[in-house]
Amino acid sequence: MSINFVQVDGNITREPRTDVTGYPKWSATIANPEVRWNTETQQETVYTNWIFLTAAGAVAEQLINDGVGKGSKILVRGSIGTYVKEDVSGGKETKTQVNVLGYDIQRHASQGGSQQQQPQTVGQSGNSGTWGNQGGDPSGG
Repeated sequence: MSINFVQVDGNITREPRTDVTGYPKWSATIANPEVRWNTETQQETVYTNWIFLTAAGAVAEQLINDGVGKGSKILVRGSIGTYVKEDVSGGKETKTQVNVLGYDIQRHASQGGSQQQQPQTVGQSGNSGTWGNQGGDPSGG
């Protein structure tokens, strides 16, 4: 048995792409800082991981309704997925993304950096504190 689960936090780097016609969709990129030891300089160095997020259905609708946008700091829970995209030269490029199943808003963009918001937990069904199923299991089982 394998488990495909990831939890990552960061700041939304630009306004998310949304589509509410038919089945709701939401996508964005977050910047996730990571501190690593640099052996050459013998100092800690901050590196930034750029992580592509995507959500669909009820989670996408809730992200849109919650106004999660550029500058918002969120903690997302989900699964890692890949997709193949054709680039401008006709070649194929494989991208890795996090398929969002739930999230906590740690700070809305409109709040700036000085105020802390009470974390808001949203699961797949939009119910606070759950994963969209009764057992709270992210795999749906």
